[in-house]
Amino acid sequence: MNFPYWVGHHAAGTPDRVALEDLGTGRVLTYGELDRRARSLAAHLRNEVGVSAGDRVAVLSPNSSNVVEVQEACRLLGAVFLPLNVRLTAEELGFIVGDAVPRILLFASELAALADPVAAGAGVRTLAWGGPADSYEAALAAAGQLLEPYQAAPEDPLTLIYTSGTTGRPKGAVTSFESALAVVLNSLVAGGIGPTSVNLTILPLFHVAGLNLFLNATLYAGGRTVIASRFEPQECLDLLTDDSRGITHIVGVPATYQFMSRLDGFSGARFGGLFAGVGGSPSASALFETWRERDVELRNIYGITEGSSTVCVMPPGRGRDKSGSVGRPVLHARLRIVGADGEVLAPGEVGELQVSGPNVGPGYWRRDEATAETFVDGWLRTGDAARLDDEGFCFIVDRWKDMYISGGENVYPTEVENVLYQLQDVAEVAVVGVPDEKWGETGLAAVVPRPGASLTEREVIDFCRTRLARYKAPTQVRFVDELPRNAVGKIRKVDLRDRFADD
Repeated sequence: MNFPYWVGHHAAGTPDRVALEDLGTGRVLTYGELDRRARSLAAHLRNEVGVSAGDRVAVLSPNSSNVVEVQEACRLLGAVFLPLNVRLTAEELGFIVGDAVPRILLFASELAALADPVAAGAGVRTLAWGGPADSYEAALAAAGQLLEPYQAAPEDPLTLIYTSGTTGRPKGAVTSFESALAVVLNSLVAGGIGPTSVNLTILPLFHVAGLNLFLNATLYAGGRTVIASRFEPQECLDLLTDDSRGITHIVGVPATYQFMSRLDGFSGARFGGLFAGVGGSPSASALFETWRERDVELRNIYGITEGSSTVCVMPPGRGRDKSGSVGRPVLHARLRIVGADGEVLAPGEVGELQVSGPNVGPGYWRRDEATAETFVDGWLRTGDAARLDDEGFCFIVDRWKDMYISGGENVYPTEVENVLYQLQDVAEVAVVGVPDEKWGETGLAAVVPRPGASLTEREVIDFCRTRLARYKAPTQVRFVDELPRNAVGKIRKVDLRDRFADD
């Protein structure tokens, strides 16, 4: 089975075509330049660092064309690309680096205060870009060129992205060469990506969505991607309405479109034939109508890290009559709904959504038990309660797991609760996601204080923010006398959500 190095393919045929435009640095790379830089980095990693097939290569950086170069160098070497979430704390990153054991950590110099102690703690080499002493550029300038790409087998790992776990410890979801190619083809078809496409990437490149909606698909097709280091509403609106740039594709979370729709220039904005995807958390119907008034149809997307990204996309023109649906399965994916007894359910019945297809990854890094629980007989158990209608459109009803999504980021309450139990004055705690106008959902901690404790809401929130990424810390705290429980003593989080959702 052939797993082509598509940057090299376009570099050979159309070397002067623009591949990447980095808004943060102003750098514009043609396919020829991107290919040369990726091959130089690959040569440096192999000859100077000793990276070989299967070794992990970590990167910690805001969105940057350099992150893409690291990904492509890994593809050339058969190494495993390990992008790290820049919003995590040093303690959280330290666990991931200790678990994945990368050969090297590449990072943006602005994150040195975070990257250096993490690398030192794990005994990992580093290479930094930006700042007065740019060792990354020096390394590329001194390296030769890796000529022959790695010949991969379908099951060889290519990308490793850590997702928070229900036990409080993140797990590394593996994307193989086969699943990486399948998700690119899925995105290619679902998004209508071609060589004239111009993709604007605002989602973080340490997520499967940032990589595959639609950066990698655009590189595969020979199109151009504009990379924003971070999402700024006014900048994004200006880019989308600039005819000279010709942006054709963007994917964001609901807050992306909410923030832009509130800007003064939105009411008169013209967008052309824009593919505007939205996912990460449920979207209000009013948001869809607001953008329809500007002749833009927001297209619902449902994805999962273990599925290498996209699982469902709303077909064009179906958003109104299938309101509330996340769309139909992408080309290389199958869906089924399974009941608690393991039986496949009929259309209209609610059960667990399961996914199968070559886009589904092989499992979790060094987590055999978790892999066996989640990947069963060729099907990925998503943990989401859903139903399929008679046309195959998928409707997410609720989450069987307690995870909630805040600003497009997955938050698992157990991880937050484990931190809160470190507070001496906390007797019991349960964290749930509650609706939030800005972020979709945020965390609410229901706390039973110890007798005589004088704990405040601010103390609880600040305690979390010093130990967790900011998006994981609860934004609200409610002190209660007891937590609701069922007959066997399990906390009924649904009762907490119902009680506090409108508070």
